Amino acid sequence: MTERADLATDTWEGDRSRRWVAQSAGLERQLAPVGELLFAAAALRPGEAVLDVGCGTGPTTYEAAALVGPEGRVAGVDISATMLEAARAVDAESPIEWITEDVTTWDGGDRRFDAVISRYGAMFFDDPPRAFTNLAGMTVPGGRLAMTVWQQRPASEMFELPLSVAMRTLADAGVEVPEPPLDQGPFSLSDRVAVTTMLGAAGWVDVEWAPHELTLSIGGGLPPAEAATSSMELGPTRVVTEDVDEEKNGRVLAAITEEYGRHTDENGHVRLGAAIVVVTARRPEDG
Repeated sequence: MTERADLATDTWEGDRSRRWVAQSAGLERQLAPVGELLFAAAALRPGEAVLDVGCGTGPTTYEAAALVGPEGRVAGVDISATMLEAARAVDAESPIEWITEDVTTWDGGDRRFDAVISRYGAMFFDDPPRAFTNLAGMTVPGGRLAMTVWQQRPASEMFELPLSVAMRTLADAGVEVPEPPLDQGPFSLSDRVAVTTMLGAAGWVDVEWAPHELTLSIGGGLPPAEAATSSMELGPTRVVTEDVDEEKNGRVLAAITEEYGRHTDENGHVRLGAAIVVVTARRPEDG
């Protein structure tokens, strides 16, 4: 995957990958309910060949391998070598094929897959029409696509709440920062009509759009101060605070921590609403 360059100044092979790897255990706990929806939609079967797109540190890739069994075949592809190094380290003996490539331009050779899955990897394609056309060409006739994407940013409290607190706190401190565009980065596939049209043109049929409302534990179960730190290191809140001085970022952290204190469960962990979509499609039987 390739992130749109204007979302932030670093890349998936730089600080962003290192931040994700450092928080990966908690983030995987946070995203576990999303993975459950993804695999329910993918309906992987023993013996199938599966491609996990934007696989990151590999949790969904390993789960796919468990579902298709030893008679199946699984490959995980990601643009970040740092992420894939962490994925490989989980089980060096696994037969999973780890591929460091940008799906937009990757030539998969003679590889063909029964199913293509992606949990929040496809949203970062630099050229989505080209990438999904490429993936369609690697999918067998009748094969299928299952991916999760975010709904529009304002629908997800886990993004909108810390972002609004950060922007308000910075404005009070005399710092004006532009609000990140609503259709950028993680939210680039949030338009149902645009995505359905694009997938159809890329060679997919029977596109289905299934929205879900979830409540997720930030960082997999963190108290307010730690959850606030996590929110400032990933997503749109990071974008608006990354060039702000330490003192003002301290104010933002304190303000988000205070707000998160109002959104804890019985264990003191921050839980916020998240609006996602499970998108499915298939390749025509005639290829």
